[in-house]
Amino acid sequence: MAGAGLRRVKPLLYVYRVLLTGIHLMQRGEVEANLIHLNDRFRLPYIPELVERKLEGKGKIVLVDADLGLHQAEYARRRSFRRRSRPAICRRNPRHGQRSAICRCG
Repeated sequence: MAGAGLRRVKPLLYVYRVLLTGIHLMQRGEVEANLIHLNDRFRLPYIPELVERKLEGKGKIVLVDADLGLHQAEYARRRSFRRRSRPAICRRNPRHGQRSAICRCG
């Protein structure tokens, strides 16, 4: 998540959308790519503010270092969770015998 581009609000929202979509897919076996709908489930308190900033045209504003640190830690935590979730969906997948895009274990 390093890089100057990810210090802005809009790319940060993309990162959260990808991570939460992946976790949701692995846990529920369905694709949901709408960050607002995803956050109804994950309840990350800073997502509404980030979305509001983007909608107000402040998506190009650079995040301050304190905010960036919070989001880097959250990224690492969610990414770790996503990796741990992969085997769980493979165990619950009724079509486990068939190779699928979301089940590449075993």
